[in-house]
Parts: sequence; C-alpha cells; structure tokens
Amino acid sequence: MASLMRPSSTTPAIGTPKPSITPAATAALQASRTGSELLSQIHYAEKYLKEKFPTAITFDALLDYLSLPQDLLAHKATLKKALVANSHVAYTSASESASGRETFSYKPTHPVTNASELKQYLTRQPTAAGIPVKDLRDAWPTLQVPLLRLSAQHEVLLTLNKKDNTPRTVYADSPHLWPPKPIDERFVEFWGKCKVPANETEVRSVLEEAGIVPTSAVKEVRKILGGKKEKRRVQRQGARTTNTHMAGILKQYGRK
Repeated sequence: MASLMRPSSTTPAIGTPKPSITPAATAALQASRTGSELLSQIHYAEKYLKEKFPTAITFDALLDYLSLPQDLLAHKATLKKALVANSHVAYTSASESASGRETFSYKPTHPVTNASELKQYLTRQPTAAGIPVKDLRDAWPTLQVPLLRLSAQHEVLLTLNKKDNTPRTVYADSPHLWPPKPIDERFVEFWGKCKVPANETEVRSVLEEAGIVPTSAVKEVRKILGGKKEKRRVQRQGARTTNTHMAGILKQYGRK
C-alpha cells in the first residue's frame, strides 16, 4: 500500500497540466499559494482515477493516495468541490452509490474499453461522422491491435494516417456489407455514355446551352448616366444673420 502513496510534498510539479475544472474555479484557486497547491492535488487525483478506470474510488481512498499535508487537509472540502466540478471526473452521491458512499471515477471522452463496447457505441452514434482514434485512447490505450483485427473482419471501417499507417478515424461497418454487391450492368453502360467536357470552353458551352451563366463569363459593367447632383442649399427661414454689416457687399447667390 505504501508504494501507491504519493510523496507529501506540496510543491507543484513544473509543467503540470491544469485539471479539467471550470475557468472560474481555476482562477479562484490560483488566487493564493494554497490554491495553486490544491490545483496540483486535483491533477494527481484525476490521473489516479484514470489509472483505476473504470473502478470507482471513495473520497477517503483518494485522500489516502494523495497523502495531503496538514495545511491542505483543512481545505479538503474545497478539493472535493473541485473534483465534483471536474469535467473528467464522474461523481456518484451516497444515495446513488451501491456501496452507500460517495465515489469518484474517471470520465473519459468516449466510454469505450474493448471491441464489444466500441461496436455498440458506434451503432448508437447520431451521425456517421466517425470517431478520432486519439480520443478513444483516453479510456482504451491498447486499442490499435484490436482495431486492426476488427477492420480485417469488417466490423469497423478505418482510415489510416499517411505517415505511419496507424488508425486515424473509426467508423461503423458490418460483415453483411461484404463483399460489395456487383453494380448493375445497365448503370455501368449509362455511366460509360456520360461524356465529360474535355476543356473549359466545352464546359462553358454546355452550361450556356442549359441556360446557366458560367462563372467565367465576362460581366458587363453598366455605367450610370449622369453624375451626382449637387444638393441645393436652402436658406432656413427665421435664421439669424450675423453678417448684416456686409449686406451691401455680399451677393445673394441662393436667390434667383
């Protein structure tokens, strides 16, 4: 049991990634040195839960693993609250737990740990967009060999990375779709008769014959006759004139 205990040092590790809690909670914890130390402990707790996935761990068991120093034990309520708010941690209350105790467990991006779960999970997806393999590694780090086996059996469809031919995205598949059914000869004949225009000029001619304006058509620039009319200045009635002393010199251009 002693080999599972973390060192009681409270100094945050250099380069330790931030746990997945809300930005507001992170800012509140970082407001003090104690908060910074608690953030490190939350990261250690999240990492430990990931190692134990899918096993649920009680809060007391987590505290035993973390081996918190005396000054941080006074803030264990804050630590618990932060774990409950963590997006990568699943919290189960005592009333919902089979053991009658509060438990925490790791919450992966996709809850898949074996081939059977993957096939069922893919069939429940609302779209056929596929799932990135890197996201599945979160809960199933040894998935590469099983994925290649499932692909060979046509249970899943894989796309591979060009660099090293490793699985990149996985899609649902079915052995019942293999081998692919032959294409109707009538469709093959019809497809062969469809001629594709050989060059841009032919494409433009076909579009114009169909009444479609091609994007390469020269747009006619229409010139607007007449320039912008100068707005006539209308003297407001009742306006106060401040240059009455020059009435005999200035000419009233606004009057006809």
